[in-house]
Amino acid sequence: MHETAIKEQLFLIYVVLLFRFCLIDLTNNKQMKKIVFLLCTLFLITACQYEVIEVELIIPPSPDDQVDEISFANEIIPIFTTNNKCTACHTIGKTAPDLSVSNAFQSITSGNFVVSNNPEASKIYTYTNPSATTHVWKHYSSKEADLVYYWINQGAKDN
Repeated sequence: MHETAIKEQLFLIYVVLLFRFCLIDLTNNKQMKKIVFLLCTLFLITACQYEVIEVELIIPPSPDDQVDEISFANEIIPIFTTNNKCTACHTIGKTAPDLSVSNAFQSITSGNFVVSNNPEASKIYTYTNPSATTHVWKHYSSKEADLVYYWINQGAKDN
């Protein structure tokens, strides 16, 4: 049975018992207070509900697959600008970081979107990763995510 349905049934049982005791024994006020207190306590204990939030793990590419040095200008910038993938929103006067060709590196590094040699701590990698649920608009393809990962892992150079 669903957890919510069980709680609703328990609540109804508590209400029925409460009214039953109220109607039977109105003269014994001390005992009635104890019963009401007990029922309310039981209801509050069973009414607690917790939601479990599952954190998705981003699986980095294999270090064995690492390629030659990644060029920011030739390989990373096109990820941001091709078909306005990122620059539709992330450009001058819009959402940070500014990923336009002339401002991307400065915006990423000065805005703490990249942690050199640490892709897992870099928002520019984790936020739009294909398996991430943090960015609702667009995500990197697996190949693009791997390029960004390797670029950061190689020191996030402006080359």
